[in-house]
Amino acid sequence: MIYQLGFPTFFFTLSATDTKWPNLHAVMPRCQPSDIAKQQKWRNNNIISNPHLTSLYLHHRFTTFREVILEKHLQTKDYWYR
Repeated sequence: MIYQLGFPTFFFTLSATDTKWPNLHAVMPRCQPSDIAKQQKWRNNNIISNPHLTSLYLHHRFTTFREVILEKHLQTKDYWYR
């Protein structure tokens, strides 16, 4: 791949802060508790109870990042992810 495209100039890894993103928890089916002490437990339960929503949100977020930032603005030639 290096022979065909040249040396990579950009490498990064992604880690999800899925219990911190307010936009993710805004699409969850249950209401957010007003008690701040219970909010972290509520967020953790959302992730555990709704893995399909979490996965869809993270996929959409990364796809948008890839299309807008990596492809459009940074003009990447090739990419690989899993």
